[in-house]
Amino acid sequence: MRRALLYIFQNLYLFWNKTSYQRFLKNTITPQQIQDELFEKIKQQIEQSSYYSPLVPIIDKEDFVRRISLLNYEDIHNVIEQDRKQQTSSLSSSKVLFYEKTSGSSGKQKYIPYTKELLESFQKMFSLWLYNILLNIKLKTGVFYFSVSPNFDDENCGLESATKLRL
Repeated sequence: MRRALLYIFQNLYLFWNKTSYQRFLKNTITPQQIQDELFEKIKQQIEQSSYYSPLVPIIDKEDFVRRISLLNYEDIHNVIEQDRKQQTSSLSSSKVLFYEKTSGSSGKQKYIPYTKELLESFQKMFSLWLYNILLNIKLKTGVFYFSVSPNFDDENCGLESATKLRL
């Protein structure tokens, strides 16, 4: 019975996600086009943000590289702290849903602003990863191991409660 349920789960997942997976594979054929489309989305987010507003308009990729410098977390730490306190979003035109603290494995812990777009990106990548696994293996036990590190701080990192979070 258990194997039958695993077989059904595996095949239903593959059936419902086949179109997304095929779209992803198709997009790998034209990576430059996909990167150009993504650049336009990022450019729009930046141009509509208050932090980068003095640098707009951005004309093209070369202009972007020339005018938007790479930043370390320390360069924007004060901006992120201010945004957290004021519940604003200076670095992006998207609303920040919550801030997640990094583990600090590469130094001091940092707060990463999570937007709807970032969460959707994580969900899409997870779905593609799982599709690829289910496409290439046969489930036998149904036992999976996932590691999730929830935030147990008393400090409020979120701008909305988790129950209100809707994608």
